[in-house]
Amino acid sequence: MAEQYQQRSKAWYLLPIFLGIIGGIIGFFVLRNDSPKMARNCLIIGIITIAIGIVLSAAGSLATLNVMTDAVIP
Repeated sequence: MAEQYQQRSKAWYLLPIFLGIIGGIIGFFVLRNDSPKMARNCLIIGIITIAIGIVLSAAGSLATLNVMTDAVIP
């Protein structure tokens, strides 16, 4: 017997986009009973958002390090 799930608003996807993994976890626990697929997607979006943040932070740190070493060593 197929279970009927409640339709949830697509606005729930904004939570992990703005809050990262914390928003994904919150969205997962709120949506898991009503919409399991959307809950899983919120968690995945939260993980992707935090991964993008880490990559951008590392790139910024490397760029700053490069500028600092160029200034010290002529």
